[in-house]
Order: sequence, then C-alpha cells, then structure tokens
Amino acid sequence: MSHNHFALLGLEPSFIIEDQTLHQRYGQLQRQFHPDRFIHASGVEKLQAQQQSVDINQAYQTLRDPLKRGFHLVEILGGTLPAYTTTDATILIESMEQREALEEATTPLDLQHLLTENTTLQNTAKTAIAQAFAAHNLEKATTHLLRLQYITKFAADIARKQESLSHVTANS
Repeated sequence: MSHNHFALLGLEPSFIIEDQTLHQRYGQLQRQFHPDRFIHASGVEKLQAQQQSVDINQAYQTLRDPLKRGFHLVEILGGTLPAYTTTDATILIESMEQREALEEATTPLDLQHLLTENTTLQNTAKTAIAQAFAAHNLEKATTHLLRLQYITKFAADIARKQESLSHVTANS
C-alpha cells in the first residue's frame, strides 16, 4: 500500500476537500521541510528532508486531482483498485455515444456544446462518488471513479479536437 497522503498532509480522508485548505496545508509543510532549510544539516538529515519534500509534493498532486484522490481513498480504505478499465455496460455505452458525438462535431460550437455537457457529467460523477464514499460503499465509489475516468479522458479528446479544428481554421 502507498503512503496515506491524507495523513501526510494532516487531512481527514475524504473525497471532498476544500482546495484552499489543501493548498494551505501543502504550503505549510513545504516551508517546514524544504531542502533549503537543511543546508547546514547532516547528509542524512538533508536526504530525509528531500524525501519528505518529494512525499509532500506527491501527496499534494494526488489529492488535488479528484480522480487520483478518489482512487487513493479507495486504496487506503481497503478497497480493491480497478484495472482502470471497465466492463460496466452503462459506462461503455455512454463512452461510445460520446465518441460518436465527437466524430460528428464539426464546428467550434459543436465542440463547446460537448464540453459543456462533459462538465455537467463530471460534476454529476463527482457528486455520485462523494455520496458513495459517504455511504461507505467502496464498490460503487470505484464504479463512479471509473466513469469519471472515462468522462475526464473524453474532455481531453474534445480539447484535442478543438485545438485541431482551430489549426485548420487558422490555416484556411
């Protein structure tokens, strides 16, 4: 099992984290353990401070991303981490329909509409994840995390197509 990033940053394990609280705690710990503060320390102390700084950065990067935070929470609560793929028919059908809509999108407005829908889907998935964790249902939380993973990847695909479309438009 990996480090408990919540404990390292002094936070309660929860899917819902206030960004400001996370950022403040990260800043406090980074100042406390920054390697520059250990310039006159022994070699061992310098290495320990450097490792602590790396661990703090890793914890922060994990907890600031809802998807990574959710999978980490499943892990520390003793759940089974998925293989990052799913056989859930609902998720697969939804993903396939989104891909078809992306293929059919030909204008910036079409893509903006898909992105707006995607944002709504992400927010809905995050709410479902939070509710599953609150109900201590790790299996359901994991299913919703996998759905969020597909939705998040689709947002990146939309952004790539927007970029591609803007290059085509700019070169015309």
